[in-house]
Amino acid sequence: AICDRLVRHIELRCRESIVRDETSTDRIKRFILEYHKTIMVNIIKEKRLYDMVSVAMDEHWPVIQEHSERMMDSLRIIIERGISLGEFRNNNAVETTKTVYQAIAYFIYPSLIEHAVNDAKNNEQAHSMEEDLKQLLDLILNGLRSGV
Repeated sequence: AICDRLVRHIELRCRESIVRDETSTDRIKRFILEYHKTIMVNIIKEKRLYDMVSVAMDEHWPVIQEHSERMMDSLRIIIERGISLGEFRNNNAVETTKTVYQAIAYFIYPSLIEHAVNDAKNNEQAHSMEEDLKQLLDLILNGLRSGV
């Protein structure tokens, strides 16, 4: 129940980030950046929550699978909207969504984030994961755009 509340909170924050009537490009950026930020704040910085989510992911709890499916559905809807408006190339929205979701895994999976944060601290790196994510999003969105 605690894990379900946590993932629902993440989903709510992400949905709230896209309510403005802007381009699909802007919506994807805000949605994914909010996803990353919310995980950083609510999971990585809270050791007990991190431990619970790590176990849930390792043991493939249904709540985590359902969360991933809902997040991918939200992302798919944004991509479909972008395709229908001619903002994005006419691709298979389901396959494109899976590809985008897999590409951002490093920035949304708690254990991967934790490793990246620890590596950055150990190597005294000045750049942030958020900056790296923004660069990845630029690359992804350039690939999605229709060129019109």
